[in-house]
Amino acid sequence: MAMKPKGFVAWYDKITDWSVEDLFVRPHPPGPPRSVFVNQPLPEYYHDKKGRVKKEYKHVSNQVITSKYTILTFIPRNLLEQFRRIANIFFAGIAILQFFHKFSTISPGLVILPLIVVWGITALKDGYEDIKRHQSDRHVNYSEVRVLHGGGWRNPNPMQSKSKTFVRALPRRSAKKHIPGPRAADIQMMGGAAPPEAIEDQVPDESPEPGVETYGGGIPMEEYDDGRVPPAHHGLHVFGTDQHADMRPHWRRTIWEDLRVGDVVKLGDHENVPADILICSTSEDENVCFVETKNLDGETNLKSRHAVSALTHMRSAQESTQTAFEIDCDRPEPHMHKLNAAVVMRDTGERVPVDLQMCLLRGTVIRNTEWIIGVVMYTGRDTKLVLNAGGTPSKRSKVERQMNPMPDDNPSINGLVTWAFALITYVIMSASCIAAGH
Repeated sequence: MAMKPKGFVAWYDKITDWSVEDLFVRPHPPGPPRSVFVNQPLPEYYHDKKGRVKKEYKHVSNQVITSKYTILTFIPRNLLEQFRRIANIFFAGIAILQFFHKFSTISPGLVILPLIVVWGITALKDGYEDIKRHQSDRHVNYSEVRVLHGGGWRNPNPMQSKSKTFVRALPRRSAKKHIPGPRAADIQMMGGAAPPEAIEDQVPDESPEPGVETYGGGIPMEEYDDGRVPPAHHGLHVFGTDQHADMRPHWRRTIWEDLRVGDVVKLGDHENVPADILICSTSEDENVCFVETKNLDGETNLKSRHAVSALTHMRSAQESTQTAFEIDCDRPEPHMHKLNAAVVMRDTGERVPVDLQMCLLRGTVIRNTEWIIGVVMYTGRDTKLVLNAGGTPSKRSKVERQMNPMPDDNPSINGLVTWAFALITYVIMSASCIAAGH
């Protein structure tokens, strides 16, 4: 059994193993086991004395951020990452000494200028790479998905707030607005999203009816199960209100980062799965669907998944609003081939076990299946794909890792050489004095 280092060696190991990410990135441990409520209210113990939902019962949002910097953290974090190179610390110390007259041998400006140029070029490179990460994050987070809406259906499961990002990475496209009203700003914002290709393919070629809200490209914002568009309601399309309670249940398009645990979603052929979803029903008679898991395990062959037997009647928006049940899940874990959950029907109390064969993981793609209806179980950082991805690392080449200890070892080697020469000089001088009779 190897002995753990102690004293100075242990302290030195901590310094060399220290990561900048530990200082700027908050740890996000997986949440506790959860219960997802569909068409039923939250239990009383979910609320505190003031009626607010307790923090431990709030789920993370579906927003995924892989970028490293924000406007506030860019300069300090980038400088710390650059000073992980011992050579930068060494030359910075030499440059600082030149500002003191006792140690100055050359103009301080000439010494510090090359360092500033090197630091500036490195910072520009890192900033450009991070802007590309922000653009990629926005492209993913602003993709579109169809979510159950109307008919008095509400999702009671609480969610945490989203994070603000570094830049508005993708420019907004001009959205088509056929009617004025409170939803106009939301339509314009959603126009900058990147809708999955399959959603565009499923929209009829004919233009939408006059007075119908659309995204850029004429894609209807809302649709029934048969593809028809609900009639326009001027001024009623406002989030957070009950003015849609009397409308017929339908599917409304929303962006991925606004997807919540407990949302009922409808996915079509060739669409990417936005979260870890429990399959309720599919377009196939056997309630089977096929998925491509290339983004998860690199395999291109299709895999079959099947729906939960107790939920196969949820084949439309109307039936989805009339089914009440609860999903008891384990805490999020990164194991790609393990999932334990159970569906508890509210009316009968029937408990149906759920495994990975009844779920669609984020990153998979629907294939050879016209549509599937499912319930979101895990979002954002709690999905298996993100849990296995880890954080965005700082790039360090092999040469840099090998050179980093060298400036740290050089003073030790120089000290040993100096001590050896001093000892030799002392011995020689002592021998000379003895020989001279002193």
